[in-house]
Amino acid sequence: MEFYSPTDLKWAKIMGAGGAFHMLVHATNDVVSANLLSTGKWEGDHLHAAERYFQLNGLTIKHKRYLDIGANLGYFTLLAASRGYEVTAFEAMKRNAVLLNVSLCANPDLQKLVTLNNVGFADKPQQCIIVSDDVNKADGILRCDVNASQFKQEGYSVRETLQLETMDKLLHEDYFMMKIDIEGSEPQAFAGAKAYFSKHKIQCLLTESWVPQSKDGLNRAVFFQQLASLGFNNIRGIDYTMQTPGHPEAMFDSTQLPPSMLAGAAISSRELNLLNSMGSNKVDFFGVSAPLPRHEASSEKPAVAVEALPAPKKKAEKAAPPAPKKEAAPSTKQPTKQ
Repeated sequence: MEFYSPTDLKWAKIMGAGGAFHMLVHATNDVVSANLLSTGKWEGDHLHAAERYFQLNGLTIKHKRYLDIGANLGYFTLLAASRGYEVTAFEAMKRNAVLLNVSLCANPDLQKLVTLNNVGFADKPQQCIIVSDDVNKADGILRCDVNASQFKQEGYSVRETLQLETMDKLLHEDYFMMKIDIEGSEPQAFAGAKAYFSKHKIQCLLTESWVPQSKDGLNRAVFFQQLASLGFNNIRGIDYTMQTPGHPEAMFDSTQLPPSMLAGAAISSRELNLLNSMGSNKVDFFGVSAPLPRHEASSEKPAVAVEALPAPKKKAEKAAPPAPKKEAAPSTKQPTKQ
C-alpha cells in the first residue's frame, strides 16, 4: 500500500449544488487534481445538464440514483451527492478509492448518500494490472494482456494488480444516470452487463469513446451499436465549451447519431466520415434510453451497488494521456484519461 507525505496531497474547494465542499487531491502529477485545485471543477456538470435535457423534453426522472464507474478521485460522485442523488461509485485503483473515502469522511452530509466500491469491471472475472502515466497518476488504465513483470512502457508505471468483476454480478438497481470513464475498457465492461440490462434500466449515460482506439472509426461505431443493443438508441456527442450559464444542456450536440448507424447495419461511408470528423474533440458522448418526443428513439436499462469500502471511524477527464500512449483494457489494446 502506498503512503503519502503531507506534501503529496492537498484539499481542493469545490462548488456543489448546495454549497462548497472539499475533496482530497494530489498536489502534483495529476491532471484532474491540477484542474480542481486551480478552478474547483472538471469538465462540465453533465448530471445537471441531463436533468435539464429531460425537463426540456418533458421526460421524468424515475429514480434519483447516479452510477459512477471509474470514479477517479470522486469529483462527479461528490457533485451528484451534492444534488441529493444516491450514488453508487466504483473505482478500481485502491489509491484513488482511499483518497475518495477520506473526502467522503470530510463531508458527512454527502457520505451518507454514497456507496463506494473498490472494484473494476470487465467482461468476465479476472485479474489484471492497472497502470498510469507518471505525470497523470490517478488516471488508471487496465492491462489484461500482460502481467506486472512484463509491462514496460516509458513514462508509465504499474500501480497494482486487481480483481475485476462483471456488472451482471455487482449491479442490482435502476438509475437515472450512469457515468462510465474507464479509459478504453468501456466495451469490455458493457459486455459483462447483458443480464443486468435485461432486468434493469438506466435512463441516460455519459461515456468516453476514444478515437485513438478506433483508427478508422469502425471500433467506435461498433461500441455505439453495443450501447444501442442495451437500449441507448439516442446518442450524441458532448462539447463542454458550448455550455452557458443557465443552459448546461447546451453541451449536448443538437443532432443525434444516425439511427441506421446504431441499428447494427453496415456502416456507410457518410457515417464513417461523421465518426472520423468528430476527432479527439469528441471524446465524451451522451446516450438516452427513455422515450423522446418527435422521432427520437427509446429503450432503457439500469445499474447498482455492492460491497462498500470501509469508512474510517470519523466521517471526516483529466486530460488524456498522449494519444500514442492510450491503452485499452481486458483485451489486447496497446498503450498509446473504472
